[in-house]
Amino acid sequence: MPPLLTPGPNPYGSPPILLAGVGPAMIEVAGEVADGFLIHPFHTEAYLDELAMPALRRGTAKSGRERAILKSPASFSSPPAATRRNWIRRSARCVPR
Repeated sequence: MPPLLTPGPNPYGSPPILLAGVGPAMIEVAGEVADGFLIHPFHTEAYLDELAMPALRRGTAKSGRERAILKSPASFSSPPAATRRNWIRRSARCVPR
């Protein structure tokens, strides 16, 4: 590339690679290879507990990592306060320490 178009090294490192998915196979892949997972904003607690979290755990186990980062994209809908608190409490268990 011409020097004018070559940005050089990024002082902040590589950007995180986040994957999104709905089905268990894609969620498992996100847990295995991605830096984070973007969960669909219209999910239920049952979906999180019964499908998404087990798939993320399987993927992180395959990669040898302890946990994956779970992120929720911004949306214009706002769940009830109790649901937001539950999501924050549940997703906090996924963030590496």
